[in-house]
Amino acid sequence: HKQNMAQEASSPSGIRKLLNALKPEFRDAHDALAFTIHLNFISNGFVCTGLSESDEKKDLAPCPPDWNRSKEGYCFRYRSKDKGNKPLSIVVKMVRMGATILIYAARENMGTAKLQQAQFVVREKIVEPKEGKTLDMKNIFVDLDTLLKDCQSRFVKPLLGLEPLPSKEEK
Repeated sequence: HKQNMAQEASSPSGIRKLLNALKPEFRDAHDALAFTIHLNFISNGFVCTGLSESDEKKDLAPCPPDWNRSKEGYCFRYRSKDKGNKPLSIVVKMVRMGATILIYAARENMGTAKLQQAQFVVREKIVEPKEGKTLDMKNIFVDLDTLLKDCQSRFVKPLLGLEPLPSKEEK
C-alpha cells in the first residue's frame, strides 16, 4: 500500500497536486524545472534538510524559504525517511548555464561516493512564457511524464542503488 502511495505522489498528477498545494514562486522557467526536480525527490520519500552542501538542519518544509535565492543555481540536501536502514544523505546541486540546467547529485554515506549528473535544456522541459508574461502553472510542462522518468532513471534509482549508474548524457 505504501508503494502505491509513493508511486501516486511521484506521478505527474501527484507532482501537479504538490505544485498546486505549495504554490512556489518562480522567477523563471529555470526555477520551475529546479523545483520540479526537487519535488521528485520529496515525492520519493526524501526529506529536505538543507539548502547548501554543508547545511544540515532539521526537516524543512517541502517548499523551504529562500530555496531560489541564488541567481547561480540551487542546492538541496535530503535524507531518506527509511526507518529500517541507516538514512541516506543526498546532495543535489543544479547550476544555471544559459538555457540549460546542469544537475549533480551525490549520495554521501555509501562508502564510495557516486556522482550522478545530467544536463537538461530548460525549454525542452518547461513551457517558457512569452515576453512580459508569467509562467502558466496549468500548462507549465512540455512533458512532465518524461521529465519524472528522467529524474527517476538518472538520479533516484541509481542513488538508492536500485539500478546500475547510467552513463549517457541527455542533450
